[in-house]
Amino acid sequence: MKVNITKVKDEWVNTPPKGFNVNFERYPTGKDTSFLYKYDFEIIDDELRKKAGFDIMFYGGYHKDDGDLYALSCDLDLAHELVIAPPSKVKKTLHILDWGTEESMKRAEWEYLDKENAVKDKQWFNQQNNFGKKYTPKPDYDKMRKLNHDIDILKHNYKHLESELTYLTFDNIKKPRPAMDFDKDNMKNLQPRDKGTIQKLIKQIKFMIDLSITKGQDITQGAKPIVVVTDRQFLGKLFKEILMCGKHTSQGYIKHKHGKVTKLSWIEIPPSVHELFTDVELMKVANEDNRPETSVEPIKKEDIIKELKFQASKGLEWNTPEEKARADELLKSDSWGSITKSMETWEMDQDRKKNGLNPRINWRDSDRKKEVVEMSIQGMKENPDTWYNPSAYSSYSLRYDNNIMRPFKMWKRKQKEKDKNFIPPKKVVTFVHFSSADAKTEWEKKDGNQDMIFDWCVEHNNKKKFQIEMIALEEFEEDILI
Repeated sequence: MKVNITKVKDEWVNTPPKGFNVNFERYPTGKDTSFLYKYDFEIIDDELRKKAGFDIMFYGGYHKDDGDLYALSCDLDLAHELVIAPPSKVKKTLHILDWGTEESMKRAEWEYLDKENAVKDKQWFNQQNNFGKKYTPKPDYDKMRKLNHDIDILKHNYKHLESELTYLTFDNIKKPRPAMDFDKDNMKNLQPRDKGTIQKLIKQIKFMIDLSITKGQDITQGAKPIVVVTDRQFLGKLFKEILMCGKHTSQGYIKHKHGKVTKLSWIEIPPSVHELFTDVELMKVANEDNRPETSVEPIKKEDIIKELKFQASKGLEWNTPEEKARADELLKSDSWGSITKSMETWEMDQDRKKNGLNPRINWRDSDRKKEVVEMSIQGMKENPDTWYNPSAYSSYSLRYDNNIMRPFKMWKRKQKEKDKNFIPPKKVVTFVHFSSADAKTEWEKKDGNQDMIFDWCVEHNNKKKFQIEMIALEEFEEDILI
């Protein structure tokens, strides 16, 4: 029987097929294209039970759209006898365990069968499970929280919480080392913080050092220990040390004229601990070190996006309820919609690269900004009666007339200061770009963003002859094969 995913979603929830019972342990979302399942074959017939040697047998797998749900990979005759047996002989229950993309469910299948030890357990019909070894396991959020809690206890020297340590001990706090040991040229950095935040933190630490010198205090007073992963294979390369947390701290001291000679305390995460964690989990722990309750400059949306890109590049699903809940908790706000848009744009670019095409043009890039300025200068040369906005705006950022009329009025004021007889043009042209296909649809639809801007500009300038025009910039580079 070939089973359509839509049928499972729309019908099986309320009306399961007559041949077997269906137990939904997780319900699908609109984007899911595959599911992970487990069959329970409860054997009622004496002869079949004798053949099996058990009262119940199992089979697990993932199902893709329009595939044959009964096509078990097992070649044992008994498996097929149980499949075709009527309910009076074998009670069949289908447990639908998880939903997602086909690729994510392939991984989930391997993880599930590996956890159940299905290859060796004679009650399972699954004969092989070696294909899944290439997959990165899903992040274990509970395990990550425990390691992060350990790091937090050690960084603050909370001796009274020693009993709460899971992976580390206070022996993992090592003797101070020269700040230059932790220089970015000596260590790979694991923490995905944005450049602006790092620069701000470095500035604060340099100020703290100056203040300590003035007060005659130890300049490391108040500085949290740096966290280092030692002897780690990361992305296929062996590193003696990887800087996990504290890039801003090390750089603050290194870049200070006097602070660079200081010794800094540090925490070691040795192989016995980090080998329990995947690359993705280690990066997430590093990112969670910047929780709002423990960091002067809390984690930002951009940090989450960097982490999710790394996660997706390892073949892991990123758009999950667990990731949304984690982002909401870390950011203390619901930014998942914005994160999703950024990730979907990035994914589209990755797909285009795989197909030998160039990614979406980034009109916020400095070279692209210059290109727009040059286009506006050329436009005004060719059309003296028109003012060209020298900045490109995303369709989402053009709300009302703030990015259109305000810069135009400022330009008019400057021109009048130069020439009292200046007559301003009655036409304004603004360059617009789209961050996604949805953005373009939203822009172009009736009463969408474009119509709203036009209505607002005309209404607030009280001049029916006043014209405003939008020029849509190219979305992609030319589709030239790489």
